[in-house]
Amino acid sequence: MLIKRYWRRVAGWPLAAFAVLWAGVGTIGNVDTLLAHTSGPRTTWLGKLVHAALSIPPQATPLIAIAGLLLIFWDYRVRHPKPAAIAPFAESDAELKRQASKWLSHTLGVAGAQQVSLFGSITHVHYPTSDVDVIVTLKEMGEAEIARTVRLMKGTVAGDFERTFGHKLHLQFFCAQETKAQEEFERQQANLERLLLNSVAPSELPSLRE
Repeated sequence: MLIKRYWRRVAGWPLAAFAVLWAGVGTIGNVDTLLAHTSGPRTTWLGKLVHAALSIPPQATPLIAIAGLLLIFWDYRVRHPKPAAIAPFAESDAELKRQASKWLSHTLGVAGAQQVSLFGSITHVHYPTSDVDVIVTLKEMGEAEIARTVRLMKGTVAGDFERTFGHKLHLQFFCAQETKAQEEFERQQANLERLLLNSVAPSELPSLRE
């Protein structure tokens, strides 16, 4: 698995480094300490390796360098893919709010939310929706279960939401016991709208965009 994951990096850096070093060796001439290993009856495996490296024509070093850099660039692009452009799901903020509310009430309820509320730009009509802000009150559960549920919602659920609606999902979590902290946070919001959890069937939910 490690070889499959990192082979581009492992191959790319030595190729690029070799080309640079070989160019440096070419500028200062033959290095006696290297040549001492490449001839004679006592040639070692290291000597054979050095001899093979020194036998590469100078014209090939730019190609080796380019090959190494391309592998490094390929490895970088694999590990840092460019985000795909996502078209907005709804033609209007009102339609986005209606569809997103259905989706969130079902998905977050199934994932472990006890209460879900919308706040922020999606609750306003006088400026466009950017990120969709949601307060999630978790059901009573142990610490390990809380951590697992938060990871699920911030990872899988938020990712599915963005692919479906073209907007990022920002989740503000409160445990069931954090009533006072949640009430204080909610008082600071201009608009707040509760969602009725599990109020729609899965067949009525908007499907994911590929």
